[in-house]
Amino acid sequence: MKPILGLFAFVLSMVGLVAAEPPPLLPVETFFKNPEFTNVSFSPDGKSIALLQSIDNRMNIVVLDLETMEKRQLTRYKRQNIAFYEWVGSDHLAFWADYDGNESFSMFVIKRDGTGYKDLGGGRFLSRLEGQADHILVEWADAKRTGTNVYRLNLRTGRTSSHLVNPGSVTEWITDRRGVVRAGGNLVCARH
Repeated sequence: MKPILGLFAFVLSMVGLVAAEPPPLLPVETFFKNPEFTNVSFSPDGKSIALLQSIDNRMNIVVLDLETMEKRQLTRYKRQNIAFYEWVGSDHLAFWADYDGNESFSMFVIKRDGTGYKDLGGGRFLSRLEGQADHILVEWADAKRTGTNVYRLNLRTGRTSSHLVNPGSVTEWITDRRGVVRAGGNLVCARH
């Protein structure tokens, strides 16, 4: 019986299951720091790549022009991270940032060359509009805060016009890939 135990111990040591020393402990900070980069995506025209990159320990948007290979940092946030961004046209990106960790997100738009920065408040990007590079659909809370209305946003001017008025308490709208609003619903969060 002892030769079998000896053989078993030898096999375990050979495959690394019995270590001479325990592995080093990772610092706690390792589990909470931002990734080096994340959310890599191509522009709709395929000429640029955008990504979120950790710069000074904050997530900011960086764009790489694939024709010139020029890298441009579009945002320079020092106090908050950019939570999410999305190409809303070949020349524009929309992104959301939270101020002071209070979960109050604002939507911003910026051109891929770093110009045209606009704060759009608490809206949410809904859809690009087919054949209309300068306009997108966004949704904002209605005056009663019981639902959202759909607006058409001009990316160059920042002006909005009403596109669809909420008939009741719709909180989320769904569009097709051409930007036509097809459905709306009420997002209900269950409490336990």
